[in-house]
Amino acid sequence: MTEEQKRHLDGIRDREPHPAITYEQLPYEAQSYINELEMEAYDARQQALAGRTVLLSALGAFLIDANFLHLVDVTNSWAAIIAVPLLVLPWIFYVWQWRRNAGEFWPSSSDTGWPDSGDEKLREAWELDHIVRRASPRD
Repeated sequence: MTEEQKRHLDGIRDREPHPAITYEQLPYEAQSYINELEMEAYDARQQALAGRTVLLSALGAFLIDANFLHLVDVTNSWAAIIAVPLLVLPWIFYVWQWRRNAGEFWPSSSDTGWPDSGDEKLREAWELDHIVRRASPRD
């Protein structure tokens, strides 16, 4: 993006009201569809995160159990050294990542003073479309 385009977008951002439509101005059907897509994306991310966490913890638990029941015949405790972090660390990462995902999908705009993320995404889409239309040759 050129400096001229950036200055042009800054000028648009400074105007009140912004020319892009807000989320509340969308028809109810469009709002419902957007909400459904956001929920599907959120659920997919959370399911993948939970799946990885459970899989790694199960592997850690198996290694601890195999070492305890002497299924793994080793003279040193390499299995325990690997197994304990495999059992604990995925859950620490899970909590951190879960909060991050939740904050991304449901930010509290009233606390931050920033615009609602849905409105911001609509503004970004409008601005990108505006720049592309402005840069393309006129028919």
